[in-house]
Amino acid sequence: LIKSDPQFGFNPPVFSREHSLEVELPFLQKTFQDFKIVPILMGRPDYKVCQNLAHSLSQLIGTREDVLIVISTDLSHYHEARVAEMMDHKTLSLIKDFNPQELWNSSRRGETELCGLTLVVTGLLYALERNLKGVEVLKYAHSGNVTGDNSRVVGYSAVVFTQDGLSQDSTAEAVSSLTPPQKRRLIQIAQETLKNYLKTGRVAP
Repeated sequence: LIKSDPQFGFNPPVFSREHSLEVELPFLQKTFQDFKIVPILMGRPDYKVCQNLAHSLSQLIGTREDVLIVISTDLSHYHEARVAEMMDHKTLSLIKDFNPQELWNSSRRGETELCGLTLVVTGLLYALERNLKGVEVLKYAHSGNVTGDNSRVVGYSAVVFTQDGLSQDSTAEAVSSLTPPQKRRLIQIAQETLKNYLKTGRVAP
């Protein structure tokens, strides 16, 4: 991948404060038994770099079926819930429409927000280059849905791209893969972590 474009390179220090990979890792470990990771971190390049990366990935991955591309990003940040929902639904609508150029432009105009805009745009460009037809929004929520504080929320979503789309059964399975006890335990862990951090300023290992 590095050899495919002179603008691509390996710069270890840029990963020192980037935690998205460690957030995704437990889910990957739970799902797959044996896999390798090629982490890609993007700053704020121009649209052409996104196009070049999408093309390089398409050329290198080709028709392989053993490669999963995972993109990690939040949606809107720190708006009142009603505003966040409007922005995020526009974001998701542009994603579902496979419209990377308008997603790029709308973000520049402040109409949509993603901290990982360049990665999502690259993902959409890759999907277009590979002629992927299916896209499903599995879930949308914002932090106010959990905390009850709707004054300043952060938006989140889970979206999956496939060759021909998911069936209703597979979509339902993806959304409800956790059992009720597992969901309750995750909420309990999150609450305990927040309480501990507010009291001590540290996150328990």
